[in-house]
Amino acid sequence: MKLILGGNGFIGRNLVGDMKIGRSTLDLTNYQKLFEFLKHHKPETVINCAGLHTSFVSANNYEHSQVLFRNLRIDMNLLEAARNLSIPNVLLISSTTAFSTKFSGLEMTEEEFVSGGEVDNRFFGYAQSKRIQVELCKSVQLDTGLNYKSAVLGNIYGPYNHLAKNSTAVASIFYQVSLAIQNRETSVRFFGNGLMKRNWTYVEDLNEIFDRLIVNTNIKNPVIVSSMEICDLRTIASLVKNYMGYQGEIQFDNESVRNPSEDKLVNNSKLIELVGNFSFTKIERGIEKTALNLLGSIQLSQNKRSRHPNPS
Repeated sequence: MKLILGGNGFIGRNLVGDMKIGRSTLDLTNYQKLFEFLKHHKPETVINCAGLHTSFVSANNYEHSQVLFRNLRIDMNLLEAARNLSIPNVLLISSTTAFSTKFSGLEMTEEEFVSGGEVDNRFFGYAQSKRIQVELCKSVQLDTGLNYKSAVLGNIYGPYNHLAKNSTAVASIFYQVSLAIQNRETSVRFFGNGLMKRNWTYVEDLNEIFDRLIVNTNIKNPVIVSSMEICDLRTIASLVKNYMGYQGEIQFDNESVRNPSEDKLVNNSKLIELVGNFSFTKIERGIEKTALNLLGSIQLSQNKRSRHPNPS
């Protein structure tokens, strides 16, 4: 059985598993409850997507210590319980946010990930939790030989992402364009210059990649999971505008001080070496699929409101 923890979140909702568990069902910060749950269900594989995630804008919503402590408690509880129950396979989700700032503008590899250096203090709690998580996983692996490993995710986008202005970049763009359509606004203005470049990976691609990583028991170190398709946010915004059918104007305020403007790119050659050739979803197709999902959700919501209008 494959168990997805954090199954109600963005990544978790897009993963295929035999059982998905969200925060309302199981408190992962409670070791004993987690242990009893795993003992009862006896999963062969656990993928952990749970934890606090912060983007550039939402980072100010949490204290660094709050994010760091919660994420580490979850990972430590899972690793300890899984080890004590001899669960064969555990995959933890790390992030390229944990890369040192000294590599910004360079094409980063797994070697740079483990070499240390200062993380971006704007995301200190989140970045450090994802860096330390890798070491926690490695310690259990060294002690037991169990098939525990970390996938270091780059910039993931797709259906079910939390739509809000302070969400991740692509989700924020979708949210603001959707709002402009709803309010019949003639333009949308994004903060930042929109020129920063990133690798973009469609979330549904993670299913096959994770399966390949899990079955490869020779993998001992963290692996960057990312496509090599690179583009800036202006390109993303243009694609979102096109596939959402927005007729207004897209603008950027060019105040780069308010938003990260440096390129942050990764190299996925190690991933391809380990899992074999993989056909990533192209950014244009991924944005189209995300838009279709969102437009379908909007239409469904409108249909429900029309059938059940609010009483006057």
